[in-house]
Amino acid sequence: MSEPVYGVFLIPDPATSAAVTSITLSVERQFGFVSAGRFPPHATLAGSVPIRAAVPDIVAALDPVLRDRPGFAVHHSGIVRHGAAVTYDVDRLPDGTRNLALAELAADVNAALAPLAHAIDALLVSPFRPGLFRAHISLASHEMNTQPELADQVEAFVRAVPAPAVPASFPASLVGLYEFRSAGWTGHWWETLTWRHLRTWRLADPRR
Repeated sequence: MSEPVYGVFLIPDPATSAAVTSITLSVERQFGFVSAGRFPPHATLAGSVPIRAAVPDIVAALDPVLRDRPGFAVHHSGIVRHGAAVTYDVDRLPDGTRNLALAELAADVNAALAPLAHAIDALLVSPFRPGLFRAHISLASHEMNTQPELADQVEAFVRAVPAPAVPASFPASLVGLYEFRSAGWTGHWWETLTWRHLRTWRLADPRR
């Protein structure tokens, strides 16, 4: 297996997780697209960050950012194309403006990890760019780039799958740290992807 990379994910509520699981499994059975379903249901805060430091050092870097940080509401804006991928859009507030609490959380998490990170050559993995960040929960992802001839068909299928209903909003209360490994990062790494949950932080109740 290749060296590990790490992700920091906002963990959605159980209803959203159930809907994501239903859709990604349906996409896999219908089209053989496995990438979105290889991950736990999540909205990425920091994704596929190569780090050689020990896990306690990663936790120590993230702890000041996440410990006692107030939670906030995350709003569903429906199914959209995010780049090539099909996703739930969770980037905006009900009035259509950016969810700045979510964008700032992602920026702070990536800033905390930056001193520990190093560069690797990885297919379809880009460094964090705050100006390009758009919070989303993937429903069909990497194969939408590698098999673009099926992209429109997959999107139509995702929109039609009778998945469990998602709530209009859910609380951003749980953030998880995950370790990912694959046979290699330069090819279709999602086909051999495995993951391990390392730590969860519970954000503070904003009403307190």
